[in-house]
Amino acid sequence: MERPESMQPRAVLLVRLSHLGDVVHALPVFHALRARYPEARLGWAIQPEFADLLRGLPGLDQILRFDRRGGPRAWLALARELRAFGAELCVDAQGNLKSAAVTRLSRAARRVGLARQDWREPLGHRVLHASAPPSGAAHALDRMLGLAQWLAG
Repeated sequence: MERPESMQPRAVLLVRLSHLGDVVHALPVFHALRARYPEARLGWAIQPEFADLLRGLPGLDQILRFDRRGGPRAWLALARELRAFGAELCVDAQGNLKSAAVTRLSRAARRVGLARQDWREPLGHRVLHASAPPSGAAHALDRMLGLAQWLAG
């Protein structure tokens, strides 16, 4: 499970699109990324109904909103926003097909995330270049802490 250690990306994208508790559980991943890449611009892809949770978060440079109910236009708008953000490293902290599609659309040179066993929809794992070791954890917070620890090195 190769870590993105040698990278010094200028822009890092965290993908955790939804749910309220799960977004909160992903905060350790955000903090690990900020600590590991202090000079990088850090963005978070999230659904609009949860974006207010991130407003004012110290160290977060950009919130990229994805309206999953917006159909093809929403996907096109997100693709443009992702391209403009220019992530060189993308971290999928959700583990489903929707987050995998966003991760792939990021066009990041390096895409990492949860172990295949920790994905809700494991087929999406194929978009990753590397992943954290399997957590063996039943609770989302434990999976996020494992991912954060792996990213921190």
